[in-house]
Amino acid sequence: MWERRCRAFFSQERYTSCWDRLLESGDFVSKSSFTNQKQKNTEISKILPYGCKKLTFGDNRFDVIISFDVFEHLYPEELQQAMSEISRVLKKDGTLLVHTEANKLYLDFTHGWYAYPVSTLLIRLNNLITRNHYEGLPKDPRNDNHKKQHVNEPTIFYLRQLFGAHQFSGQIISNISMLKKILSWKDYLYNICVLWYPFCFVPPFSYFFAYDYICIMKNKKIYENSRFSRT
Repeated sequence: MWERRCRAFFSQERYTSCWDRLLESGDFVSKSSFTNQKQKNTEISKILPYGCKKLTFGDNRFDVIISFDVFEHLYPEELQQAMSEISRVLKKDGTLLVHTEANKLYLDFTHGWYAYPVSTLLIRLNNLITRNHYEGLPKDPRNDNHKKQHVNEPTIFYLRQLFGAHQFSGQIISNISMLKKILSWKDYLYNICVLWYPFCFVPPFSYFFAYDYICIMKNKKIYENSRFSRT
């Protein structure tokens, strides 16, 4: 069940490469571990409604915790509470998988001051020369739903501080989801000019061109058993 749900999520185009990297990284989690866990524990197929700021599970209960598109919906103080609970119920050296968006540095700086103006210029030149429509970037990636719901836009520096404060370590993968799929030389040129491909994958450029993050973290808490254990 876990493997199927993760495959369904990562089967979306912008997550496929990150899923492949996840499976290749034996230090974190493997495809077979999801299948084995399903066979051992029938509870894995249950869906239970819980508030992430106060979980009723006992300490050190889970080997893997997955959080997809949750962090950005929590105010910073709420996310601190959620991370404390995640650390508590996750076993020592357990795996926390997180996807969160959207990078505040990209939204506040890169998009408005560079990516969108360059994209608009290229689109106008293309339309003038070829008379064919070519899809560019939206003027404002923050749509109405985004503005209402995304109360905590992360940066890689914020995520590093957050995980470090709760004794997690691992990989934070910068995802450049605005990149065009290469179908012609136009897509290649567009990616180079608008998103500095392939340099956008390399720090410090990735700090500004990443739109979202996939985090693969290990729980390195010092005390495995809490005196305030819930059962």
